[in-house]
Amino acid sequence: MYFSQSAFDWRIAGAVAITALFLFVSIPMTERRQLQNKPGYEEYSKHTRMLI
Repeated sequence: MYFSQSAFDWRIAGAVAITALFLFVSIPMTERRQLQNKPGYEEYSKHTRMLI
């Protein structure tokens, strides 16, 4: 059984924070690195969704 100690649910806030970091920090950093290191990646990324 789940009882919240306060009105704010930290589990939901943590999940939202981790998702936001993944979408707005981790993926863009990886994309920049791939563009620098892999020829043809720009063309590939134009035809592929960010999250498959």
